[in-house]
Amino acid sequence: MRKLTVTLFILLPMLLSAQTYPWEVGGGVYLTAYQGDLHASEFNIGRYNPRQAVALHVRRNVSNVFIVRFNALVGQLAGDDSSFDEPAWRKIRDISFKSPLLEFTALGELYPFGIFRFMTDGERRQIAPYLMLGIGTGYTDPKVTWNDEDGNGEIDPVAAQFDKSMKTNRFNIVMPFGAGIRFALNTRSTFGLEAAMRPTFSDYVDGVSKVGNPSESDWYFTAGLTYSYAFGKRQQAVAVAETKTPKADRDKDGIPDIADMCPDKAGPPKQSGCPDTDSDGVIDLKDKCPDLPGDAATGGCPDSDKDGVTDADDACPTKAGEPELKGCPDSDKDGVADHEDACPMEKGSVTAKGCPDADKDGVTDKEDACPEKKGLSANKGCPDTDGDGVFDHEDRCPEIAGVAAAKGCPEIKAEDKATLERAVKQVQFKTGEDKFLPQSYPTLDEVAALMNKYPGYSLTISGHTDNLGGAETNQSLSERRAYACYLYLMRKDVALSRMSYAGYGESRPIATNSTAAGRAQNRRVEFELYVK
Repeated sequence: MRKLTVTLFILLPMLLSAQTYPWEVGGGVYLTAYQGDLHASEFNIGRYNPRQAVALHVRRNVSNVFIVRFNALVGQLAGDDSSFDEPAWRKIRDISFKSPLLEFTALGELYPFGIFRFMTDGERRQIAPYLMLGIGTGYTDPKVTWNDEDGNGEIDPVAAQFDKSMKTNRFNIVMPFGAGIRFALNTRSTFGLEAAMRPTFSDYVDGVSKVGNPSESDWYFTAGLTYSYAFGKRQQAVAVAETKTPKADRDKDGIPDIADMCPDKAGPPKQSGCPDTDSDGVIDLKDKCPDLPGDAATGGCPDSDKDGVTDADDACPTKAGEPELKGCPDSDKDGVADHEDACPMEKGSVTAKGCPDADKDGVTDKEDACPEKKGLSANKGCPDTDGDGVFDHEDRCPEIAGVAAAKGCPEIKAEDKATLERAVKQVQFKTGEDKFLPQSYPTLDEVAALMNKYPGYSLTISGHTDNLGGAETNQSLSERRAYACYLYLMRKDVALSRMSYAGYGESRPIATNSTAAGRAQNRRVEFELYVK
């Protein structure tokens, strides 16, 4: 008798009505996939012509490990030879079908690890896998497209005629078997995933038999998402009948050890025999802060601002905030807590301490001299592509390293400066005219080459004369000679936007006009490269 009593107490959580609610109702959405005469063995769900289905169900929770379920499913089945590339004769045969599906089944669900963790408080398992097996009937009415009006070498006309004239049962036996898993949303609601094969014991679910493989029955497969809601009167733990053997109760709280969640610590029956030292409604066994009154949502620990973060872990315990920010508020929802956010009312970037940073370079827009272009913090958020210390927006040569004095362009080399100085003497004209002497052309070509060598630079062309002749005549001549150089360089593909010219007549001598040698120096054209 003693052994029997112990055995009954061990099996009590499983065999008696351990669940808190006896009934559940729910439904699901499914995909169906047909397997029969019009499919090939190929692991590709898309080729199985999946169709949608919906279902309603009622569950009767018989025990903590066994449930009876009544299921009604409405959907469609379909199959098509042309869905398969191999073997080649299928595409030629090209038979297809569609059928409505109405199924009523009774199933048993077996939960190896139980549905509820504890018999007395009805706490669900967070994850409960199960196996299922059932039997029922399924209604189908296939509509077949034969593709044999003009003859088809892959369709036996005699067999096809037999299948077309066959009067088949619309209701057939189905035997679902499969597996699933349920996830507890709370003590009443669950969300689930399940999949099952359904042999039908009929070869005419698809309307085809003799033309296909008459030795094998048709099947179909279902997979779907389910939801269940428990209802009914909460059931209490069932006591075992009194026996002559006294029940062990080590903590003397009136609850037998076999049914006591805390057999060594006294507690009231409503708490399954466990103590609640801080009287916060969370038993010490589950209370992360057993000496401090708290909330069930935070495992029994205090949460002053009710934001789901315990005070011990909350960096802002008096202000409701975000769990991912250690319980601190984030008014602008930019991922930076208000107390660390330099711009708490403007949505910004984590790297910019919560302030807007349009170009994501770590420099806030209000401090960024180039807010639309990603740059360097050392450059006030502006890029410096060539690394010469001159920001791109100020750099006349942003992709060629230069010097600040030339606004980021390369400094003109000494030999190139010498070329420009020689040009003053070597570009010569016919006396009193704006026509070049032949020896001028090589020098002008060298000037054009320099313009190509220094693309960030512009060119000023200045014409000058001596004091012989009238001032107006000299002014006109100096302008025409500068313009002649301007036109020549233009013909050498130097952009007009990079050049300017001017004539100064006799107003800017560089030597005395009292001697022939001095006047020769004053008759000149000067070329100056500069950066705008």
